[in-house]
Amino acid sequence: MTLQERSIGLLFTLLLLSTSVLYSAYTEGNSVNDGGPDPEDKEPPYFTVLSPDLSLFHQNPRQLVQIKITDTGSEVNGTSVEFRMTTRGFSKWSEWKIYGEGKNGTKLTIEIDLTFRRGTHNYLQVRAKDLAGNAAESPIYNIKINTIPVLVITSPVEGWDYREDQDIIFDASDSYDLDDDGLPSITWVASDGRTQTPIGENTALVMNNLKPDVWTITVTAKDKVGNEVMKTLTINVLPVPPPPPKEDSDNDGIPNWFENRYGLKVYENDADEDPDRDGFTNLQEYQNLTNPKDWVPPKVEDNKKKNNNHEIPFLLLFLIIFFSFVLIVLSIIAVRIKFKKKGKKNHKTFESD
Repeated sequence: MTLQERSIGLLFTLLLLSTSVLYSAYTEGNSVNDGGPDPEDKEPPYFTVLSPDLSLFHQNPRQLVQIKITDTGSEVNGTSVEFRMTTRGFSKWSEWKIYGEGKNGTKLTIEIDLTFRRGTHNYLQVRAKDLAGNAAESPIYNIKINTIPVLVITSPVEGWDYREDQDIIFDASDSYDLDDDGLPSITWVASDGRTQTPIGENTALVMNNLKPDVWTITVTAKDKVGNEVMKTLTINVLPVPPPPPKEDSDNDGIPNWFENRYGLKVYENDADEDPDRDGFTNLQEYQNLTNPKDWVPPKVEDNKKKNNNHEIPFLLLFLIIFFSFVLIVLSIIAVRIKFKKKGKKNHKTFESD
């Protein structure tokens, strides 16, 4: 082989080696730049919540949820991102929904605009794959929305009748709020359709100065962030009934109920009689609400004494009877002594004869 032929062969060999190296470098560069899967990648994506703050109750039920999905091995497959949610606890999950952006990357931030219910039963979960096929599901995120106070009124009762002299209890002490706002403040207002009467600001109150009418009671509960709930109820306030009429069949000033109670004469005037002989008539006994057949003397008021000043006081009558009895006894004793002395004198005269 000539020198010329050897030179051509060597040049051809060098050309083949150069072509091989360039092709290898080209194919390797394309493998890196097009985001192709790393055959050594075994790690799935992981998730980070950016907003809202899961530790807080949020005022607005509508929330823009931002979640970052990270995979540094072979990038997140944007078309694989899905999410599901529930507003009724773990038993009412929705179907998995495709997020829809479709972009790949080592760090994807997704934004989902969702409306939740007030309370603590809102949950969200996301899942995704990387380009190597590794799949993962996020933790279950609890989205808490500030709750409206729950107003529980135990008194007064809707539609009930109350008397104007009766203490009406206004009680909403069983009211509560599920979030961390604390117990709600309670305000009571009564309205008769013309004017409003503030009752007070407390969970339990007592009031007895509502005039007879139909009253609408408005109860408002408000938490610390301004959530408010209101209820109304209607009650009837009735006037104090007049005392029952005092029926008096015999018109002797003593009503039938008193005469029936103590066995007096209902249909015959017995106002001046004194069955227990204590010096007080049946009428006086009724006026003092004492038993006309019980000898215990009642305490007669001055005006009742004036109405009966024609009668002899009991003490004076007693003294007259007592001293009359004493005089009678003394008279009898005196007569017996006189006759005894006269008998002795006659006896001496008889002996001297």
